[in-house]
Amino acid sequence: MHPSHSQGTEQGDKDWLKDNWPGEDIGPDRKYETAVFLFGNLRCSEGKCACNMPIDIGDPVEMSGYNTPREANIGHRETCEKYAQNVYS
Repeated sequence: MHPSHSQGTEQGDKDWLKDNWPGEDIGPDRKYETAVFLFGNLRCSEGKCACNMPIDIGDPVEMSGYNTPREANIGHRETCEKYAQNVYS
């Protein structure tokens, strides 16, 4: 789901997708994507958000786009496994 349609809750997002299935492209010829970012030691303390989540330090290191839930699930898992090997080995 494109962030501009996010309702802020899982139920709201689910309702939007139900009414707008199969969603819309989130980029050129893709409905799903997986992206890997590097993060530093800075944490969000900005304005109303102040969520304390880590802040990424640049463009994605890797990014892949998909058009079906199956492709997206497989691609996401492969990407997670690839980077988990770097972290846990």
